Amino acid sequence: MDTTDFALTVTGSITGASVTSVSGTGTTYTVVVNTGAGPGTLRLDLMDNDSIIDVASNPLGGAGTNNYTTGEVYDINPIPPEVVSILRASPNPANAASVNYTVTFSEAVTGVDTTDFALTGIASASVTSVTGTGATRTIAVDTGTGSGTLRLDLMDDNSIINVYSTPLGGAGAQNFTTGEVYDIDKTPPTVISIVRVSISPTNAASVDYTVTFSEAVTGVDTTDFALTGIPSASVTSVTGSGTTYTVAANTGTGSGTLRLDLMDDNSIVDALSNPLVEPARTTSPLVRSMTLIKLLRQSSRLYVPLRAQQTLPVWTTP
Repeated sequence: MDTTDFALTVTGSITGASVTSVSGTGTTYTVVVNTGAGPGTLRLDLMDNDSIIDVASNPLGGAGTNNYTTGEVYDINPIPPEVVSILRASPNPANAASVNYTVTFSEAVTGVDTTDFALTGIASASVTSVTGTGATRTIAVDTGTGSGTLRLDLMDDNSIINVYSTPLGGAGAQNFTTGEVYDIDKTPPTVISIVRVSISPTNAASVDYTVTFSEAVTGVDTTDFALTGIPSASVTSVTGSGTTYTVAANTGTGSGTLRLDLMDDNSIVDALSNPLVEPARTTSPLVRSMTLIKLLRQSSRLYVPLRAQQTLPVWTTP
């Protein structure tokens, strides 16, 4: 018995497969096969040509051809598994404490755990869990503290294998670092300034202020503002959008200073529902404001300021 007594039946895209050696004696022989290249199935067939005989020279199966073509089949898969994609599975941008990624492989794999992943971006973020089977995994990530971008990378250490124990990407490190990125925004909006629009001093019945925020916000209305100074003054309207709003105030009756204050009640939020906060400061109060001085015309005489020893001007008749 030798290699000429055997042939290979292949399916799929296997090329270059061949019988390389036959060894053994008596009733048992071992046939070695080179599996070639490409995936598919491989079956070893015995092709009877009457060269195989017993001790009495009786040919295999008797005279004539008696092939054997019902042997067991190998599934050959020399192609290693690969990472197809790492995609966001949660809304983006995000301010959540945790987000998910979906990792898809080219075929079913095992051996996937948190040690196979690393995060690029926010330093305090961490991979917390890996769930799933087959070709898909869900990776949960704690987004840490602060804002920034967050990308999940797969760091190949050959622990991820397919059903044939072929490691991810073949032997050696085959990292995947081109997955989708989260924009993490945990930075709350702040008030940049409240600035007079109208001239000051003034004797107008209504004045405007421009309120500027650090980013686009919503939820801004008259209930978010209060006036300090003239008791009868009132906030009448708020217009605008994005980072800039115009607040109209009725100056009321009498003279004095008029300051617009923003009274934060967490109703003003950014696109991710981060509520308004006051930026860190050492000397200013929580409320941001701008003072407007009102002149009252009475009996055709104009009120003028007495500025000496006054922190904020007070108006009286001469």
